[in-house]
Amino acid sequence: MIFVLAAVWALGWHFMLPEDFQELGKQIFAAAAFGSNLLTYSQVGYFDAPAITKPLLHLWSLGVEEQFYLLTPLALMAAVRWRYSMPWILAVGAVVSFAINIVLVRYDQAAAFYLPFTRFWELLVGGGLAYAAIHFPERLRRLQHWVVSLLGLLLIGVAAFATPFALFPGWWAIPPVLGAALVIAAGPSAGSNRILASPPAVGIGLISYPLYLWHWPLLVFMREELEIQHGAFLLLATTSLVLATITYLFIERPVRTFRLRPVATASLATMLLVAAAGFEVMRTNGLPSRYHPPLPSILLPTPIPQYAGPDLEAGNIAGPKVLLWGDSHAGHLIPGFVALRRTRPLSIYGESFSDCPPTRAHAESARQHCAEKSRPSNNDWCR
Repeated sequence: MIFVLAAVWALGWHFMLPEDFQELGKQIFAAAAFGSNLLTYSQVGYFDAPAITKPLLHLWSLGVEEQFYLLTPLALMAAVRWRYSMPWILAVGAVVSFAINIVLVRYDQAAAFYLPFTRFWELLVGGGLAYAAIHFPERLRRLQHWVVSLLGLLLIGVAAFATPFALFPGWWAIPPVLGAALVIAAGPSAGSNRILASPPAVGIGLISYPLYLWHWPLLVFMREELEIQHGAFLLLATTSLVLATITYLFIERPVRTFRLRPVATASLATMLLVAAAGFEVMRTNGLPSRYHPPLPSILLPTPIPQYAGPDLEAGNIAGPKVLLWGDSHAGHLIPGFVALRRTRPLSIYGESFSDCPPTRAHAESARQHCAEKSRPSNNDWCR
């Protein structure tokens, strides 16, 4: 992860304008602090940038995992210390997390999707499976059957096709989680699981973590080529596989043979450097100093003027009347008309509303608040 973050930082330094590089700095800092999911949730909204422009968007799921790995061992240690039943701790934790997910997804789907406590139950199911493998191996062995494996794969398949159209996670998170648990419980020799235990599948599994880290940044940086070149997708897939394999062979596998203390110390120090690099990009608004001196003033974003204040009509001059009726697509014309009013007689009136169609016929048949918004509030321009 440290290696990929550093590589993405370097790519951003070479290819991104200051505003985009500043946003990448936020993503790098959040990833280094194990909080990518929290940053992503904080940015959800109308003005959020498209997903395809965020090179580290995919690390939100790693943020949830890391928070789980940091908090859950502490909870389990406390349970052992106070002599609580481990199965009950796992079960209660999973039930509470799932209940929060079910309730919250109806009021704030983004929170239910990105926040850790609504997703911990998914990982706790795996914890319960591991506990059963250690303490109840005979009972778990009864599930090692091709029917269990096939049912698990079927549930995962249903989730893959159904969830894009559903309120997720919510109840729809059950099929993929339960399906994955059944596939694991069925064991490597159970029917269709033999395909997953084959050398090609195991090979993909070995490089799956670096492949997960690499694929999305490459997709973001290559998105223009993907739109105009037919062979770009094959290049993307090949590059992802090659980089994942190199990362596994020369970073992940060697590190596993090192002693824990030196690895932990070096990793922490290097991650702090990566976090500092991301913070510096944030602090300097995208490092505009990397450009030739005349360029930063052109590349830096221009502050948006406050053009739609309550005094819009105060500057009206007797003359032709202009009505701007609609949402932000109409409102973005206001600066032009305000500038025009400085040179000639003009009266400007604005009726702005969002989330409603700017036509009376549609508004009357839509929600009541749309009908109310579509009724003129200023009788002067109606005459």
